[in-house]
Amino acid sequence: MRQYIHLVSNNAGISPMDTWKLSDGNIAPTTGWQAAAGAYWTLLGSGVDLSAELYYKRSRNGLDFKPGAILTMNENLHKELIPVYGRSYGVELMAKKTTGKLTGWASYSYSKAQFKEMGDRGYAAVAAGNWYNTSFDKPHEAKISANYALTHRYSVSMNADYSTGRPVTVPVGVYITKGAVHMAYSERNSYRLPDYFRLDAAINIDPGHYKKSLFHTTFTVGVYNITGRKNAYSAFFKTDEKGQMKGYMLSVFATQIPYANINILF
Repeated sequence: MRQYIHLVSNNAGISPMDTWKLSDGNIAPTTGWQAAAGAYWTLLGSGVDLSAELYYKRSRNGLDFKPGAILTMNENLHKELIPVYGRSYGVELMAKKTTGKLTGWASYSYSKAQFKEMGDRGYAAVAAGNWYNTSFDKPHEAKISANYALTHRYSVSMNADYSTGRPVTVPVGVYITKGAVHMAYSERNSYRLPDYFRLDAAINIDPGHYKKSLFHTTFTVGVYNITGRKNAYSAFFKTDEKGQMKGYMLSVFATQIPYANINILF
C-alpha cells in the first residue's frame, strides 16, 4: 500500500521543515478511525445559521522523528523515525449571516492533537513515553469575516484571525560530556510561540451590473495586517561571540501591507 508520510521537524525550535516519504517495507501505513457529530440551526427571520460539531480521532503507525534526527538527504530515513499513536479531538462552533447589509461569519474551535510512542525505548522515548503535543497543535482558534454594504456599489470588509502559538522545542540548558559542551533541550513541543493575531481591512467598489456588458469588474483596496503585529513563524537560536545562547523569532509580513485587487468576471 502506498501512502505519503508527512513529517514536520522543529527540533531545537528551528524553522519547521516538511519531509514527505512513501510507506515501504520499513514504514507501515498509518491507520485510524474518526467519529464526529454535529448540530445545525437556522434562526428564522434573522438570516443567521448556527452550527456545532464535535470530533474524536485515533490513529496508529503515525510517524515522528527521534531527537537529533537527520531527515534531509538520508537514504536510511526509517532509522531516524519512530511509530506513534495519534489522538485528536475538539469542538467547532460557527455563526453565519447571509442576508442584510451586514454579512459574514464567525467561528471558534478548541482542539488538541497529540502523539505517543508505540514502542518502549526506555529513557530514550520522547516525553518519557507519555502523550505530547504535535507540531500542529493549536488549541484555540477564532476567526471573524464581515462585510458591510454602505451602498449598492461600496462596501467595507474586515477579517480577524487569532490562534494559539505553534508548539516548539527549545534549549533550556547545557551539559558537558568528555570535555565537549552540549545543549540540553526541553521535552518535545513543550513550549509555544506567542499567540497569532492578524487584522485585515478593505474597501470594495462595485461599479455596477450591466446586462449588456461582456464582463463585470470589481475593485478592492485594503491593508493586510493593519495592526502591524510581528507574528512569529518560527524560532531559532544562535551563540554569540561570548558563547551565550540567544533566541530569535522569525516573522513573515511583520508590518502593514497595502494591496489592491481588480476582479473581472465574464
